[in-house]
Amino acid sequence: MKARIYFKIDMTGVRIEDVLDGYNPVGQWPSVAAGSTKEISPTDIGGIATVDIHGKGVSNSKDYDERTNLRHGERYDFPPGASSALDEIPQFGDLGELAREIDKILKNTPSPAAKSSRAAKLSLSAPKGPK
Repeated sequence: MKARIYFKIDMTGVRIEDVLDGYNPVGQWPSVAAGSTKEISPTDIGGIATVDIHGKGVSNSKDYDERTNLRHGERYDFPPGASSALDEIPQFGDLGELAREIDKILKNTPSPAAKSSRAAKLSLSAPKGPK
């Protein structure tokens, strides 16, 4: 059988073991990039294979270990709980909507120059104390 593992985050030390074949590796990579897919061919019984997937997140140094059942031709997203910036884009109907949301955030966030200018104006208009 063949199945695909889609990696949602950058990872190192990735190893996929075939549980039904005595934990023999069916895939091993020093690193995988977020958004990449690796095809594996584990042993199956009745069209279902069981694999253990291990790896370490690059950005968070978290160890991920997951056991999952796969069907022929299936794509499995790993790690299942992780999200990447690419996962956030589909919540917007189109890229125009995403651009408008980014523009709105930028307009509502004062620049460092504006902050220091505002602070200078406040210090000039503040009362100086008793004369």
